[in-house]
Amino acid sequence: MNQLNWKDVTPSFEQYEDILKSASSLPKKKFVELQPRLLATVERFKKIKGLTRVLVINCADNTVYRKFICDVVTDGLEPTIMTESLDAKLLFDRYSVDLKGDVVVEAGLLSKANGGYLILPANLILANPGYWPSIKSAIQGKPVNPLNVSPTRLPILTADEKEFDVKIIVTGDRNQLADLEYVDEDFSTGLTMYTEVEEDIHLSASNLELYVGLVNWICSEYGFPSLDDGAFQRLLLAGMRLTEDQHYLPLGVMWHCQLLSLAAQFSDQNIIDYVAIDKAIDDKYYRESYLPQRAVYDILDGQVIIETTGEQIGQINGLTVIDMAGHPVSYGEPARISCVIHFGDGDISDVERKAELG
Repeated sequence: MNQLNWKDVTPSFEQYEDILKSASSLPKKKFVELQPRLLATVERFKKIKGLTRVLVINCADNTVYRKFICDVVTDGLEPTIMTESLDAKLLFDRYSVDLKGDVVVEAGLLSKANGGYLILPANLILANPGYWPSIKSAIQGKPVNPLNVSPTRLPILTADEKEFDVKIIVTGDRNQLADLEYVDEDFSTGLTMYTEVEEDIHLSASNLELYVGLVNWICSEYGFPSLDDGAFQRLLLAGMRLTEDQHYLPLGVMWHCQLLSLAAQFSDQNIIDYVAIDKAIDDKYYRESYLPQRAVYDILDGQVIIETTGEQIGQINGLTVIDMAGHPVSYGEPARISCVIHFGDGDISDVERKAELG
């Protein structure tokens, strides 16, 4: 059995001391500046011709990230429209007929984004799968009839069909994007391009400067106090714990905003220090620790028996990881693990072959 040195599993910042000492003075870096994969893909998508009309982006499903993507796409030359609505009818032109039979046309989002890009959540398609064939036809250049929102009245003149030159960008998390393939298999073909918003970054000297710049930008953008050197070290430790890897740091804006906002409440001065972030983390643990504490109390009260002395053949004490629906974090719970023996058929089993056969 190989034994690990304690230094191998304990984060060390000795090689980054110079960066951390000047952390507060490092230039700010916007979130999208730490997303080279996203920037490169958007640039390719804007230039691509032919039948590839959809860009699917795996990211957090919220308006904050869609706004980041909208800022990347927008160049001032082509219209870029973003929607948070799940009403698919808003995508198409709509017309109503007054009492005289005159037609009043209201432009839909496809018309507003004509010649440019339309950014929409994956949930819009998942909530309205029946409208997807019409959306797909529209972005592929087929003429589309406007929707009549007053079907009980007939127009004197019918509304004209309209062709669109629009590319759409669909955003959502991994589960939502997986469900899109059940709506249309073309989501995994040449109709679409795919990329991801990266939620972590590998720790190195150059990447640490980018990460510190991101934190400085978040503090400036959302009105939080700046961090001192000690606060950055505590933030790095918290980030490594979140990613469960001492070589990676999180990039999630929502996570940083919540932690820094809480830390600002524990800061007496106009600066966030090590103690403030530490108190914010303890406060978060206290709010989320009801279920883990109940498990501990059950053991202390004798409701759950965990033997800690003696020995028993075929039994060991272990730690199970509990994922409770509706609870934000996983937690460990002691358990007694018993060995179970299954008798075979007396032959030597080819495990790999049986696994292949299912």
